[in-house]
Amino acid sequence: MAAAPLILLCLVGIAGFGIQIYREWPVAGIDARVGAATQFAGGLYLSQKIYLLSVRRLPLLRFAGNRVRAFCLLAANFELSLLLLPQAHPPPAEAMLSTILLLAGTISSMTVLHALGKSFAIFPQARILVTQGPYRFVRHPLYLVEEISTLGLSLQFIQPWGLLVAVFSFLLQFPRMRYEETALTKAFADYAAYARRTPRLLPFLWFGFNR
Repeated sequence: MAAAPLILLCLVGIAGFGIQIYREWPVAGIDARVGAATQFAGGLYLSQKIYLLSVRRLPLLRFAGNRVRAFCLLAANFELSLLLLPQAHPPPAEAMLSTILLLAGTISSMTVLHALGKSFAIFPQARILVTQGPYRFVRHPLYLVEEISTLGLSLQFIQPWGLLVAVFSFLLQFPRMRYEETALTKAFADYAAYARRTPRLLPFLWFGFNR
């Protein structure tokens, strides 16, 4: 119920993409087909967002503090502000790049979610300590692949505002990661050792924000 407004916003966005597909698909030519595929990829990404909001396990530990919870709610869903921008009609090359990024991010998210199960959370909460699958390489693979999708989605909206939303959304994830790691450290005795041997966001690299 708490996620209902965000789910409703996603449904509105999916409806908008559906209308664009309905308009573009009957039109002949590769440009129209690429445009329709791009709209479909955008709708698929928002559908996955609804799934993430709907299927979650109850937490073992909640991070206290309404300020932290409010920040994490903003960070987790800031990319949805793209839906408030006018939709653009990018040239074929940019539309194809948008489609590739969206599909790569969405398919990768499905892989991560298979390992994560129902432990997905918006707020800093501890459900299950997952260290298998993509979590062997980085501590926050879902954040990484979601931002790839956000970048692809941003290309479908008026610029430079779309890209600015994507960049700001990416920056918001770093405090969110630290809050989540604090909760996991408190809940699981093994997490500190796992964090020491596993990069935060980029595999096989240890520098700056990746620690």
